[in-house]
Amino acid sequence: MDLAGSRIYCGFQDMNAEEFFEWLRNALAHGDGRSIKPLHNRSQGSNKTSLAGFEIVPEKRSKLHLTLYHSDMTRIGRILADVFCKELSGGDKYFEQEAGTATITEAA
Repeated sequence: MDLAGSRIYCGFQDMNAEEFFEWLRNALAHGDGRSIKPLHNRSQGSNKTSLAGFEIVPEKRSKLHLTLYHSDMTRIGRILADVFCKELSGGDKYFEQEAGTATITEAA
């Protein structure tokens, strides 16, 4: 999995994809001392704020710190969806062609 361009800090480069997603799942789902802080953007024209992403701040004994912006989360979701569809197809190329014609639209 290529996360180039993401705001990933020290410690993650030694993880494989399974370890990273387990860490991310645990960070989001368990109350284990990590804090998740929203990141906001302020529009210059209207002075309104919008949610831009999340910062996962480590527990005291960990150095793993991650900032995920909307584009990062979208890219991760697309990669996971692609892997899921390939596994679901069992290698059936026609299934993958049919699934590949579907358009995924993100709801606002």
